[in-house]
Amino acid sequence: MTSDAIFISWIRHHGRSAGLADALGIDSFYVTGGSGPAPLRYLRAWRETARILRDCKPNSVVVMQPPVVALLSVAMSAPRSTQIIGDLHTGVFTDPKWKWALGLTMRILRKRGAAVVTGADLAQRTREYGVEALEMHDMITSVAVSDESPDDPGLVDVIKNDFALVPLAYAFDEPVDEILQAARDYPDVTWVLTGRPPHAVRDAAPDNVVFPGFVTNEDYGRLVANATVMVAVTTQENTMQRVGYEAIGSGVALVTSGTKVLRDFFGDAALYIEPTSASIGAQVNEAIADAKALAARIVTRRASIVAQQAAQLEHLGGVIRKDT
Repeated sequence: MTSDAIFISWIRHHGRSAGLADALGIDSFYVTGGSGPAPLRYLRAWRETARILRDCKPNSVVVMQPPVVALLSVAMSAPRSTQIIGDLHTGVFTDPKWKWALGLTMRILRKRGAAVVTGADLAQRTREYGVEALEMHDMITSVAVSDESPDDPGLVDVIKNDFALVPLAYAFDEPVDEILQAARDYPDVTWVLTGRPPHAVRDAAPDNVVFPGFVTNEDYGRLVANATVMVAVTTQENTMQRVGYEAIGSGVALVTSGTKVLRDFFGDAALYIEPTSASIGAQVNEAIADAKALAARIVTRRASIVAQQAAQLEHLGGVIRKDT
């Protein structure tokens, strides 16, 4: 849609950032700052962000939030005429690590541009700060799948059989202990927990839990395509789930938290749980037994969501282009 806007994310890669940037036709940059202590990584990332802005000279910058340091680096490195649009993940509002900066985030966006959020409740909270808020869910796309053997030989046998795929960040809103207990209660189910688990989590897991770690993009596509059910769990009300978007894009049965925002989005296309081991285990077990019917329901739901997204994307594209 535009060649004078860019998307900056301070992370190795993020599906939402990539999907939105691709749909908007803008370049996406991922800045990590390398390894080492956080202050050193942030300093390197700040310098890299400033370099990107100098090279690209965009009229608009979409910046993933959190961390607030990324927003500050764009605000201080870009000319005052550059519009800044914050793509506000739920952590901006709820994560103890970042919610202290909510007021600062909103002040910058009120002066320099607008915000993108995933739902009506967060949009209302954003507007209460005097910031223009645009609702935009993650783009619904299927995960790319390679026909070749997995990069990780340990996944060869996993993807041949039924399994529940539980992508995790081991964040504050993920009831990991309850998931492990659910795995103990349902030993016949294979639970695949991606991400980098703390040692205590790995040590406490029963034998039917598989920890593949941070898999390659190709292997993640294989896991999604072959999963019997995907599990997206949060204890926070207004948190959308990237896992849910991936399930609906790839037509995989979904079990997710029974919050209002998730029920409104997925409707009857998912099974819903409370963040307890009994609820998680029972619903995952039911989803595996009824996986084909659930997958068909989620494909039906996908059509209406994609149509809604087309209108949202057109609106967001107009804001980025500063259409009048």
